[in-house]
Amino acid sequence: MSKFCTSCGAQIDDNTAFCPNCGAAQQADAVNPNTAYQAYSAANNNAQPTFDEVSYNYAGDIGAVQEIGKAKNNNTIIGLCAVLLVVIIAAAVLLAIFVFGKKDYEEPIEKLCLAIEEADGGAFADAYADYLVDYMDYNFEEYYDCDTEEWFEEYILEDGLDYLEDEYGDDIKVSYKVTDKEKLDDDDLEDLEDEIKDEYDEKVDVTEGYKLEVEITVKGEDDKETFDGDIFVYNIDDKWCIDATVEDDTFDIVDDIYDDYSFSDD
Repeated sequence: MSKFCTSCGAQIDDNTAFCPNCGAAQQADAVNPNTAYQAYSAANNNAQPTFDEVSYNYAGDIGAVQEIGKAKNNNTIIGLCAVLLVVIIAAAVLLAIFVFGKKDYEEPIEKLCLAIEEADGGAFADAYADYLVDYMDYNFEEYYDCDTEEWFEEYILEDGLDYLEDEYGDDIKVSYKVTDKEKLDDDDLEDLEDEIKDEYDEKVDVTEGYKLEVEITVKGEDDKETFDGDIFVYNIDDKWCIDATVEDDTFDIVDDIYDDYSFSDD
């Protein structure tokens, strides 16, 4: 056990005769803690010992300790609110991507832009319906000894990219924007099925279609230009594609982009 100095209130060992803090002689009996505290307080200008950075006296300052708990609770609440806010923002971003992001029916337009930008014959062919690519493959093999992908890449896209770089500068980027759309009705889809059957002797399943108003922008290091027109897209045999059977502005837009550049077919 220990006792307190009768002069300065410092805590000292039971058997200490003189206070090591102030040098005062000590009585043999233990000092009452409250008397010692009063002596300590008087010697230190009424300062109180501290506990957990809050003033704490021997009578038990319960209110101060409670304030510590309140502060910690407030910090916890603030932290939970911050986490909840982050979750809400993330959910909003995902919803925006789902609602306003690229739609499936835009895939053929995206492939068309990629084909122009990178002179990619595969992307160009993939923008069209499979039955049509098969038909073109047959004709290109017979007359040019190549398939559709190779023909478009060699005779259109590579020369076309050279032309665009001359017109707009290096590092060509091609982007698109759908400014309006109109959903095609069932009669339009059935008419297309019948037309494909008549012209190509192919039975296809056309389940959905849109008329899209599209802006395609070609941008290089030196200049840029935007072209617009209507492009029809269809879901044919579970693939969104452009169909050359339908008269739209697809080839007109491509011709405008290349400014009727005279391509070689040698």
